[in-house]
Amino acid sequence: MFMDYYTMDLKTELINLGSHSLVYKCTENSSLMTQYAVKIMDTNMLKRGHENRYLREIEIMQTLDHPNIVQIHEYFQEENKIFLVMELCRGGDLQQKINWKREMAA
Repeated sequence: MFMDYYTMDLKTELINLGSHSLVYKCTENSSLMTQYAVKIMDTNMLKRGHENRYLREIEIMQTLDHPNIVQIHEYFQEENKIFLVMELCRGGDLQQKINWKREMAA
């Protein structure tokens, strides 16, 4: 189970939210130093029958190794949730970067 291996504070560690998921910062319990982002997807919000499609996509993403692609560390499937543990990228999201570049160019 995810919570056996990672710790996160649901009140203070929210990074982002989407229509089907929430993203939090989490810390690996074994090291207490290594931080990741965890995307928590509610499978009840997915279209019927699409859960296996998402799991297959996650398995493919785990095989990718490129500096411009966020690395997938591991994932957990529990009851009605999928926990996708991935590299923590600091410094804001892509939309923030685009907006900042536009402001600097103006």
